[in-house]
Amino acid sequence: GPTFALTAYVVGIQLTSALGATWSVIPVLSRLPDVGGDFEMPLGWFGVEWSVNNDPDKFSIVVETPDGTNGTVIIPGSG
Repeated sequence: GPTFALTAYVVGIQLTSALGATWSVIPVLSRLPDVGGDFEMPLGWFGVEWSVNNDPDKFSIVVETPDGTNGTVIIPGSG
């Protein structure tokens, strides 16, 4: 539904293996100034917040995942 789409495709967090042992974060900026999303899995809590503060060259992101998990964060670029 819409919550999954927001979390997976705008916030950008997706689990890439069972229960979230591995994950990826690839945010889609889509002209939003800031976005956040989180969810709980058996391994623990996953959360991502990102923002673009009035300057498209300044992007900040916070990624919180359970201990013992591994992932990749891909920062959006201009091309």
